[in-house]
Formats: sequence, C-alpha cells, structure tokens
Amino acid sequence: LQEDPSVNRLEESLNLFGQIVNNPFFRDASFVLLLNKFDLFREKILYSNRHLRLYFSDYKGPDRDVDRGALFIQHKFVLRNSDSRKVLYPHFTTATDTANVRVVFQAIMEMVISENLGRVTLL
Repeated sequence: LQEDPSVNRLEESLNLFGQIVNNPFFRDASFVLLLNKFDLFREKILYSNRHLRLYFSDYKGPDRDVDRGALFIQHKFVLRNSDSRKVLYPHFTTATDTANVRVVFQAIMEMVISENLGRVTLL
C-alpha cells in the first residue's frame, strides 16, 4: 500500500477495507474489524480542533462526542461491505490496554467457536 500524503489516512483505510472485505476470495468469511488507537481518537475528539465534520461532511454529530464519532466511523467501515449476508464484528481497541485487548480477543474467540459450532450443526 503506497501512502498518498494528499489522502486522509482514515479515508485510505476505508478504501483498503472495502477492497479486502469485498474480495471474492473472502466471499464466505466473517470479518473482525479492530478499530485500534481508540485512546488517540478520544484525545483528538475531546481536546483538539480536529473535528470529524472538517474531514467528513456527512458527520452531523456534536464536535466533542466521542461515542457518536466512534459509531459514525464504525458505520463508515460497515457500509464498505457490499454483501449484507457477510458478518462483521467491529471492536474498538487500544493495543496498549491489555485488559481491553483481553476482552476483545475473548469476544472474538467466542464468536469463532459459536460460528464453527453453527456450521457443524448445519452439516
């Protein structure tokens, strides 16, 4: 992936995710979407003048609302999936927060086990 300094990094990530999630190779795959660096996102939303509306004209929420901003970004990723049957499991993470990472990976393990058990019972 060649970074383009003129393109917003988040927009670049959205485009790359869209290419991956819609790739025919992953047609039957579920996706775990880890939205990392939530701590930095929170800091920027709360304490800087880098408001989402300046980068995304379709963001209509309040400038300093971390939860609304996070859900807005999550929704933008979910919309990149063109197959409504494909399951996405989005999680906000902070890699340096080991408790958070444990919770997220526990949820992922439960999802994988549940999905595989569902497939076995369908056979």
